[in-house]
Amino acid sequence: QMNEQLLSKITCPSYIVAGENDIMWLSDTVFIHESIKGSKIAIIKDGDHSSYISNDGKQAYALAKEFFDSIV
Repeated sequence: QMNEQLLSKITCPSYIVAGENDIMWLSDTVFIHESIKGSKIAIIKDGDHSSYISNDGKQAYALAKEFFDSIV
């Protein structure tokens, strides 16, 4: 089960991505982000759990590129 003690052990760069209408509660997504030191978060407006992979993965690519560019 996910908890702050376990999440705080994550030390690699982490990007937490969710949609506004995700199956996961926004508060849980924020909890994960706040529990992983230095993580970044993206909430996709009007998005659901898999909307970032629609449009041939263009949004997924853009999100990944933004994240990887920020950690280089």
